[in-house]
Amino acid sequence: MHLRPLRLEFEHIYDSSPGTVQMSPSAEEVPPPRKEDLRPETGRYRPCFKPVLITIAGRGRFGVLRAWLRSGDGWLCHIEYMNNGHGSTDGWYRFDPNLIQPASVPHSPSW
Repeated sequence: MHLRPLRLEFEHIYDSSPGTVQMSPSAEEVPPPRKEDLRPETGRYRPCFKPVLITIAGRGRFGVLRAWLRSGDGWLCHIEYMNNGHGSTDGWYRFDPNLIQPASVPHSPSW
């Protein structure tokens, strides 16, 4: 019995449509800053605790803004948000007022 080596060939076909492709809007995640940058005495780091809505992959998620960090000509935001599973995820994002917005939390009569 003679076995021939298996040979796989793939043909790539790409659909090219005229115009631009629209991606889902998403806040731009950035690498975490260095620990030495996260000191309030630098004047660039501002801890806080505010409810926000952050858009990730076209979907708004409720989160908590944990801190601001001045970076170049803009701001980075440390946000903890609810993920698709159980619990939360956090990350640093470049601030974009269209993708990271204050969340209004309704007041409960029991509070």
